[in-house]
Amino acid sequence: MFANHKSRGFHIHKSHLAKPERLARLLLATSLAYVWVHEVAMFAQTQGWVAQLHRTDRCDLSLFQIGLRVMHYARREGKRIPMRLRLPTDPPPVSPDANKVSVR
Repeated sequence: MFANHKSRGFHIHKSHLAKPERLARLLLATSLAYVWVHEVAMFAQTQGWVAQLHRTDRCDLSLFQIGLRVMHYARREGKRIPMRLRLPTDPPPVSPDANKVSVR
């Protein structure tokens, strides 16, 4: 996430913000955008768009980079992507044995 905020995505290091309050607001906004870009990438995977944007034999890109490519692809091709985050309302149930380590 740090690299995507800096050199591989949002380039917040180029903002030259000096006041901590402004930098905090920028980090909050880019963090929300970061989560949304991941949601876009997952949406594209369900729609089968990723095969058109990225190699199929192996994955060289992060989910964030795939999400950015999907947004460019959707804009270029006139496709629609979800504009809101859909967070789960109920977390998945956790089994009592999930934290146990089996020793053989």
